[in-house]
Amino acid sequence: MEFSTKFATPEKHQVACVAAGAGVELEITGAAELRVKESDRIAVVVGNLRAVGADAEELPDGLRVHGSRRKLSGTRGHSGASSRQ
Repeated sequence: MEFSTKFATPEKHQVACVAAGAGVELEITGAAELRVKESDRIAVVVGNLRAVGADAEELPDGLRVHGSRRKLSGTRGHSGASSRQ
């Protein structure tokens, strides 16, 4: 599934967390502004997804979550100084 950011919610990066938990393939592009907020939200989200066992990668202007039905495990996440993480 591709996620258009043109008219999307500011919390579009959180959709990646839902996709990873549901085992859904997702690509978010057009979201380069997430790299220049309080923190690089793309890097933080991808790092946190990988920490729980999700298959995710950074893109220059977004991220990709590879759909997988493997069980994710809990861990302490990193907010990157952002209140929205």
